[in-house]
Amino acid sequence: MTSDELEARAASAIRSAEAGGRNEDTLVELKSEWPDRDDDFARRLAAHANSVAGHDFVWLIGLRDGVGVRDVATRDPADWWPQIESHFDGPAPELQVFRNLALPTGTVVALGFAALKAPYVIKRSDDKFSREVPWRRQTMTRSATRDELVRLLDRVVLLPEARPVRGNLTWVVADQIDLSLVWDVRFLLRVTPRGSHPLVIPYSGIRVAIKSPGTGESLELTAEIDRPDDPTPTLTHGTGELTFLASNTISIGTFNSRTPLLNRPERLEIELALQPAGTEETLHVVTRWIERPEGTNGHWGYWIPDETLNRWR
Repeated sequence: MTSDELEARAASAIRSAEAGGRNEDTLVELKSEWPDRDDDFARRLAAHANSVAGHDFVWLIGLRDGVGVRDVATRDPADWWPQIESHFDGPAPELQVFRNLALPTGTVVALGFAALKAPYVIKRSDDKFSREVPWRRQTMTRSATRDELVRLLDRVVLLPEARPVRGNLTWVVADQIDLSLVWDVRFLLRVTPRGSHPLVIPYSGIRVAIKSPGTGESLELTAEIDRPDDPTPTLTHGTGELTFLASNTISIGTFNSRTPLLNRPERLEIELALQPAGTEETLHVVTRWIERPEGTNGHWGYWIPDETLNRWR
């Protein structure tokens, strides 16, 4: 998980919570305050990591469902995280990104984790037992059952790593045709499997959202992987790297005050979501774009990757 990905997921959750919505993403946990004890924090973290093993997940401290930002104290991960790790028998979930998000209504601490080394085992100090494999079921934390342990040890698919690839065939353009805007999104990703199993990606059913960071406007598109002369419905790849592109064109209809992105924002965010076969989880990749400095080249709008924010290879 990158800083951009963590901040994008945090921003989405914050907007939803402040609008009175409830978090329904199993990979995002909202907590209005820090847990009182480090051992309780570690147990809840282990439970979440075990239940989503193989995937990245996010904790947002200082955010409450349906309420919004609660404001919490920041912590230094160099001092605090080793204390959490000490409660694990073996590896803890990997703390990939730690961000203190200073907002007008208070501070939210965003934590980005990877759960690649499950099962996660917690040390216990009570008289009944000394070790536990915690499990999260909806909002409850308890010990894992035998069936859950079996499933945990037999995960079929890990979500792959995905990074944008620098190239000339990378753009977001919009053209005015009669009373419509036609959007075209095209960019390359390099996908690297993180497990020993083959990675199977459906060519269709990939979702792309064009968003304006300034206004929160969003335009949904359905994308496909470019597959010249390939009649199969899925793309299968083993343990190497794979570069693919997603493109689609959509008309957004007659111009009116509700037409998204009609103000032609200077900056855009593109969020791509795809679901590999064999998993119920979705891979999200967020990239940032800016207007082309050389002009629109005859298009209504023309955006290129913002290389100061993206980690383009």
